[in-house]
Amino acid sequence: MPPGQPSIVETTHRALSELANPKTAREMAAYMKTSQPFYGVQNPARLPVFKQMCQMHAPADGSAYRAAVLSLWDAGLHGGDSEPADAWPAPFEYAPDEAPEPRRDSDMSPPEHRGPRELMYAACYYAERFNEHVTPAHLPLFKRMIVEGGWWDIVDWVGDKM
Repeated sequence: MPPGQPSIVETTHRALSELANPKTAREMAAYMKTSQPFYGVQNPARLPVFKQMCQMHAPADGSAYRAAVLSLWDAGLHGGDSEPADAWPAPFEYAPDEAPEPRRDSDMSPPEHRGPRELMYAACYYAERFNEHVTPAHLPLFKRMIVEGGWWDIVDWVGDKM
C-alpha cells in the first residue's frame, strides 16, 4: 500500500458507512437470525463499492492478497480498531420476545461476529475477484472463512467460488 493511502478496511468501511441504512440493517440481521451488525447495504449497492475496493487495493502478490482478505475478514468478525467504536454499526438487538434461538448451520461453533457482516462479504468478493490467487496454497484461508463464517451465506459463497 502506498504511503498515506487508507487501508482496504478503512476505504471499504467509509464507503459502506455512507450508504448505511439502519432500517435495512435490522431487516438483514433479522433475516440472518443474528445479532451481528450490518450496515444495511444490499448487494446492488455493495457491488460498486467492492469493485472500487478491488481497483484501489489490487494485490501485488499472494502475500498481499492473503493480507487484504484477512484484514477485511477480521474487521467483519471483530469490528475495527482504526475508527472510534461508535463509527461501526451497532449490533442488532431483538425485543425479548422476538429473539430467535441461536442458529448454527453446523456443529462447529464460530466466534461471535461483532463487526459488520458486509465486511465479511467484502472479503469474499475480494478473494473471488483475484482468482489467480485461488490456489491450493490458500486453502487454509478459505477453510478459515468457512469455519468462522458459520452461516450458509458465507459457506455457500466460499464453497462455490473458491
